[in-house]
Amino acid sequence: MLNNELDPLPFEEVQQAVIAELKDLLRREGSSGATVYLSHLNEAISHAQGHFDHVLHMPTENVEHEMNEIAILGEVAFV
Repeated sequence: MLNNELDPLPFEEVQQAVIAELKDLLRREGSSGATVYLSHLNEAISHAQGHFDHVLHMPTENVEHEMNEIAILGEVAFV
C-alpha cells in the first residue's frame, strides 16, 4: 500500500531553502545590465527543498537592471 503522507520540513528550513535558491539565481542571472525574469524567480522558489506552493507578491514583473547595476537580494517576507 502506498503511503501518501509526507513529513513536511519545518517552516524555517523551507524559508532558508527559498532564500538559498534566490541567492543562487541572482548569482547566475543578476549581472550588470541583466534582466531577472519573474518566471525564473518563481522557478527558483519552486526548487527549494520542502516547497509546496507559493504566491509571489513582489516583484510583479521582470526586474531590469541598467549597466553598472546588479541584482541583490533584499528582505524576503514570508506571510
